[in-house]
Amino acid sequence: MDIDAIPDGTLVFVDANIFIYHFAGVSDKCTRFLQRVLKGEVKAVVSTIVMAELIHRRMVAEAVEKGFVTLRNAVRKLKENPRIVKLLSQYSRDVEAILALPIIVEPITRDDIISSGQLRERYGLMTNDSLNLACMERLGIRDIATRDEDFEAVEWINVWKPDDI
Repeated sequence: MDIDAIPDGTLVFVDANIFIYHFAGVSDKCTRFLQRVLKGEVKAVVSTIVMAELIHRRMVAEAVEKGFVTLRNAVRKLKENPRIVKLLSQYSRDVEAILALPIIVEPITRDDIISSGQLRERYGLMTNDSLNLACMERLGIRDIATRDEDFEAVEWINVWKPDDI
């Protein structure tokens, strides 16, 4: 379903890729969605997993954009050269901008970890996706904003996607 069509007042779990496409400037729909969150038209929830993915991916993107590393070897080069990480700062400002929005950040609990195994077995999801789905299930959230098609296998959620990417 089109991310622009999320009804006002909906409680939506937001996947990391929505933020990534917004910051990369490749999806007006992701930007519009985040503007709706800012205005309080939709209520947004993320997990600590989503925030960790966002921080990591924005750090890598900044290092690549500044020419410090190539995309192919980015993570290895950053691990081998902590001085490069010290030169990066825009990714932190990006994350702070997201945290300034009225977004609820939910921790992943012990029970989420346990139930995520059953979700991986049932839906074939990767680890982070299954942890996020377990968090959604615990919180009673039935809507997710994501570009990840893997969530479409989950029959009890509504998957809202940007179709301009």
